[in-house]
Formats: sequence, C-alpha cells, structure tokens
Amino acid sequence: MIVIEKLHSRKVIYGVMGVGIAIIIALCLFMSWNEMRVKEIDISDATLISATGDKALTNLEYGYYLDNGKKGQTVSIRGWIDIIGRMTNSVSYWVILKDMSTGVMYQLPTAIESRPDVTEYINDGLNHDNSGFLCTVSNNGFDFTNKDYQIMIWYKTGEEEYLVDFGCSVVPKGE
Repeated sequence: MIVIEKLHSRKVIYGVMGVGIAIIIALCLFMSWNEMRVKEIDISDATLISATGDKALTNLEYGYYLDNGKKGQTVSIRGWIDIIGRMTNSVSYWVILKDMSTGVMYQLPTAIESRPDVTEYINDGLNHDNSGFLCTVSNNGFDFTNKDYQIMIWYKTGEEEYLVDFGCSVVPKGE
C-alpha cells in the first residue's frame, strides 16, 4: 500500500512537471513568434529625421548606409546608422516599411549586426560596433509590384526616438 502511494505521488509530480514544462515551451514559442512577425505600428511620437535632408535641423550629426533589394520571395534590408558622439550600447533599431499609398507603417523583425568598420569610419573615439542592422522578410503580405514601400529606421535610445527617412524604396535586385 505504501509502494502504491509513493508511485501515485511520483506520477502526480511528474505530471505537474510535464505540464509546467509544456507551458514554458508554449510561452517561449509565442514570444519568439511575436518578435519575428511583421507588425502594423504607429510611431508618431518619434522625431522624424530625413537622412537626405538638412542634418542641421535636428542638431544631430549622424552617419548611415543602406542597401536593400528584393530577390525571389524575400526582401533584405541591411545597413548602419548611428549618431556621432554617442555610443550604441543601449540602442534599438527596427526597419520600418511605409506603404506610400495608405501611410500605414510596418515594423519588420530586425537584428543588430556587429559593424566594427563603422567605429573605424566614424573615428570619434567611441564604440559604434552595434550600429548595424539586418532584416530579411518574406514578400507575403506586401505588394511590391503595385505599391511603393518607403524604407525607414526606427532608432530608439533611452528616452529619445527617431524615425529616419532614407528617401528610398524597396528596389528589385536579381528578380
């Protein structure tokens, strides 16, 4: 009788542990999916900066580089942007596509890319290695044939938010 009670309590403990592990795995999968999906967003609170316009209007000195292209079923956007005189340790970047016909903005899953070449290029004595970004998304949900999608970067550091307009659109490459 004592053996049956011990076996029964082990089954309960293993069952509870199994359910707990399943819940943790489900939460991790949901959080990963949520970070990796394209989201429609409103970031009207961010200060708009034109990368091709007059930099003096923002009182910021910054550098940038952008490359993009559509190939097959994916669009890749890669580059760097950083404010000169500031370190990039606590900066977040997101690639934004703005549908020019509707004004709707889409936040794309964006990875920070190490760019030690940018630190060397800016050469202001600070570390700008984390200034790179890389984004590759599926064409599904976007009509690149009939619509113009403008590329922007949402640059967030501490309390400051900037929406940088590069003045360019997704362009076909090798299609």
